[in-house]
Amino acid sequence: MSTDLTCFVLGIPLIIIWVVMMRKGVAVGSRLRKVYREEDPIGFWLWTGYVGMLALGFTIMPVLHWTGLR
Repeated sequence: MSTDLTCFVLGIPLIIIWVVMMRKGVAVGSRLRKVYREEDPIGFWLWTGYVGMLALGFTIMPVLHWTGLR
């Protein structure tokens, strides 16, 4: 299995987990601690953005490579 396919296959569940955690108002912070939206809104959005960029990158970059755009 190629690296691009592996990243794509792992990226889809990461996106689903990211969306579910955003809806619940919980993000995964440093050292796997939970960051709640009500307690720390700035930290929540920073960690949500970071995890979202990773999850979307795992999914989008292989597609760009397969289409020849990268």
